[in-house]
Amino acid sequence: MQDMDHAALWGEFKDLNQKKRWEQRTLSPLERKHWRQLRLEIERILFRQLNYPSRDSREHLRLPADLTAFYHADGKHHRNPVTTLGEGGCFVAHPQPQKSGHELILDLILPRLTDSLTLKARVAWSSALSGNPGMGIQFIHCKPEQKATLYHFIDRQIVTGLGLD
Repeated sequence: MQDMDHAALWGEFKDLNQKKRWEQRTLSPLERKHWRQLRLEIERILFRQLNYPSRDSREHLRLPADLTAFYHADGKHHRNPVTTLGEGGCFVAHPQPQKSGHELILDLILPRLTDSLTLKARVAWSSALSGNPGMGIQFIHCKPEQKATLYHFIDRQIVTGLGLD
């Protein structure tokens, strides 16, 4: 996998990911295995570190992010950094994260968009550990136009991160 050039890597991943995203079809076991290998290699490049495939069961690619999220919880308005973004959710850094299961409306500020992307979300997991406190957020009930905006943004970030723009 590491011998594959970035353009070929992106091309193969994009084709499989489009089937998974829009055609709502299940990838064959062989396609799924290949998609996972490609995803792990792209993440290794984008995060500039090794992944641990034996512990990885992600359904979506994730990428490093430098975004801002706004949401309302506990009677307060919050503005926190998003450090990881994926098609299915994101990581919101917060010293006192919400508990798992908490639902919220999340406004993500994406560069080059005039409006924020407003998504219904749920806290999938949270950690208050001092090293990296925050919440793993799962996007729920996304409209097709919201998905299209998110997917387009993610694809552009991948292309840039792979040095293909």
